[in-house]
Amino acid sequence: MSTEYVQSLEIDIDYCANTYGSSPCTAALGASNHKCFNTFKTCQDTANFIKEVKVVTFSNNTKIPIASSTINFPLLKSITSRSTAVNITGANERMKGLGVRASITAFLEDAPYNDSFFDKYNSERISGAAQTDEGPYDPFARGTVFAKLKSRWPFYAGRPMRVVDGVIVDGVYSITSTRHYIITDFEGPDQSGKFVIKGKDILDLADDKRVVAPKFSEGVLLNDISDTDTTATLTPLGVGSTYSSSGWVSIGSELIAFTRVGDVLTLVSRGSRETDPETHEALDTIQETFSVRGDRVDVVVKRLLVEEAGIDASFIPDAKWTAECDKWASTLFLNTDIMKPTGVNSLIGEVALLGVSIWWDDKLQEVGLKVNRPPVGDAVHNINDSDNLFSFSQKDKDEDRLSQVAFYHVQSNPSLSIDNPEDFKRQRRNIDVDAESANEYDDTRLRRIFSRWLNDGNDSLVSILNARLLNRFREGPAEYVLEVPRKTQIGLTDVLEVTTRAIQDDTGKPLLKKMQVFEISEGRNIDTQLVYAQAYQFDKRYGGIAENTRGVYSVASDTEKDNGTYFSDETTGLMGNGDKPYAFI
Repeated sequence: MSTEYVQSLEIDIDYCANTYGSSPCTAALGASNHKCFNTFKTCQDTANFIKEVKVVTFSNNTKIPIASSTINFPLLKSITSRSTAVNITGANERMKGLGVRASITAFLEDAPYNDSFFDKYNSERISGAAQTDEGPYDPFARGTVFAKLKSRWPFYAGRPMRVVDGVIVDGVYSITSTRHYIITDFEGPDQSGKFVIKGKDILDLADDKRVVAPKFSEGVLLNDISDTDTTATLTPLGVGSTYSSSGWVSIGSELIAFTRVGDVLTLVSRGSRETDPETHEALDTIQETFSVRGDRVDVVVKRLLVEEAGIDASFIPDAKWTAECDKWASTLFLNTDIMKPTGVNSLIGEVALLGVSIWWDDKLQEVGLKVNRPPVGDAVHNINDSDNLFSFSQKDKDEDRLSQVAFYHVQSNPSLSIDNPEDFKRQRRNIDVDAESANEYDDTRLRRIFSRWLNDGNDSLVSILNARLLNRFREGPAEYVLEVPRKTQIGLTDVLEVTTRAIQDDTGKPLLKKMQVFEISEGRNIDTQLVYAQAYQFDKRYGGIAENTRGVYSVASDTEKDNGTYFSDETTGLMGNGDKPYAFI
């Protein structure tokens, strides 16, 4: 049996559906000295440009079968990639909320091409009918694939591309994985023909430089209004259609509930959420807000990614998110008003501080969401020196250790700062007294969290969030780098149970250590990968509230024991059969 591993890169190129000079295209030779190349940059009638997509494949093998609507250029030399780095629970202040983007770099070789796939008027270039400024020419003898592509299509940034991994077994090709990215850079070609295409995962669409929430509103006040007026008219004419029919707007530092008909707003509640009613002048901006009223955390994150950042909803695994939050964040309902346009990545970073990790999974091709919680129900990968651990290193992160968490919530006014304790009404602090004692660390490590997302004053929820964060970071969250076989199907945020002589108990025996994966990259050769993990310090036995119909502990199944809580013996502190007791979190 012959096996050959192959790889290809697909990019989506914007291409006009029209034919030059045929309705609706009004372009004509004479007004221009040559026909377009059906891209927006070369378009001579941009008002009638109709965008469609041409899929172009670059591969390292001419045997890869492709659809008739695309073309395979065997110009791909190699691709290097790096997974996203997950900001676990948003706790790493050196990362943004969505962590570090997964990235790829594709190395290609430029070459001459006759343009038959890219150019509708290829035969007319050869005959001379497509140009008036010169006679016939041979496209193959003029220019190269990538140099011409860059000239005709400079608007590549943010366009989709895919890395397709496949295998040819006895001449039969099959796809093993498809990873989605967006294009960020073209580099080259240089004089030797080297060309590089770079990309990042689709969460780059939520970067602060790309998108904000709320989106910028275009309407302004037509006339002055007093602090008691109950109507306001938007201008320019017709701009009201870009606003919701009801919701919340800010004018200056005042938050106002409204309903709308046409360009006229009925101001239902002046000075909402403890802002002050104010007078406002003509041409003051009327900014629609990003307001949340009791939506759960998973709903809000999806809204930010899909409605605000424009990420395809098919990349959100609703069932997984719902199940995760039903079990571990069932009461994490948010309530806030974002009054001014703010970067979506920054907003998600604020939400992540409530104990949520959000990342792009390039293997499953979906956005992952996981709550800061024990690894109950998670698949666990066993790694050890003997079987599948080629190299191992570790680094303590004492600077990230915590002994106290102070959580500020309930804004006194949503127009004020979100990093000033005086602008919040409530503060709840959890302290690990043992960790601060003279016999343990003998110092204080405080993390202050300022959250505008819990304005309903849920103190019990805040206490739970604080407790989980302290439990996770009571000890410095040591980081580990493991080199393991590529065939080990490890994913981001997966749990590892690692046994290695590099980690020992007080007798010198190898000590099993739980870790959570936050990054994966290529290993030293094609058969290995580097896995970056963080200590997973939920080391007790946890469970949820069990249903009333469940039997006693002695007859419960292992699944029931994992997903429910039973009370231990009052005297021994253990379960009836000697098992460890449960902990609430």
